[in-house]
Amino acid sequence: MKKASKIILFASVIGFSASALAFGGGQDHHKRGGNPQDRLEHMTVMLDLTNSQVEQLKPIFEKQMEGRKSKGGERRAIMKELHQAINNGANAEEINSIADRAADQARSKVLKRAGVMQSVQDILTEEQKVKAGKLRALRMQKHAKLVM
Repeated sequence: MKKASKIILFASVIGFSASALAFGGGQDHHKRGGNPQDRLEHMTVMLDLTNSQVEQLKPIFEKQMEGRKSKGGERRAIMKELHQAINNGANAEEINSIADRAADQARSKVLKRAGVMQSVQDILTEEQKVKAGKLRALRMQKHAKLVM
């Protein structure tokens, strides 16, 4: 049962990743992009950030981007290994090992994202936190409607 659960979890992660890549995040996805400068400009306009806040956020987003680039290569390597293993007739134990590494990598990504989000929250004022929360809720609503 444990092996089946891990395989199902791995398949779910792959499925969600593929659907997220196919969806692309809507029209305004490219306006914010993965570029830390674009993200900062967007946040500055939407949340009326001060110069001091921008200077505090800049290294956080740049560090996050560097981590994304390195982790992207790691994810691709895991997926390549999975495809090769399946093509070579891998048994459940081998696939389970790859799934474990993919799950560990996904967990790490979530934890790092949470750390970045917490760092951003620590810099924002109470009013900006409220506005950011409302904007996030609107974005989630919009995304839910598009996915359905």
